[in-house]
Amino acid sequence: NLIDRTALLFIEGYQKYISPRKGFVCAHRAAFGGPSCSQYFYETIANSGIFAAIRTLVSRSKSCGQARL
Repeated sequence: NLIDRTALLFIEGYQKYISPRKGFVCAHRAAFGGPSCSQYFYETIANSGIFAAIRTLVSRSKSCGQARL
């Protein structure tokens, strides 16, 4: 699916070029272990598609926000 492949390319670009320059790690990963948020969404899109990833976005974002507290 073109939408899924495009989303994966954007995530790959973020992980390769932007994330390393931010100077901090994913709060969710630091607090709870497991994959970073970008890796989590990458894997969800790769396995289940963009629409499944969008459905998990709200709950993962809330969890990440709690990890920052």
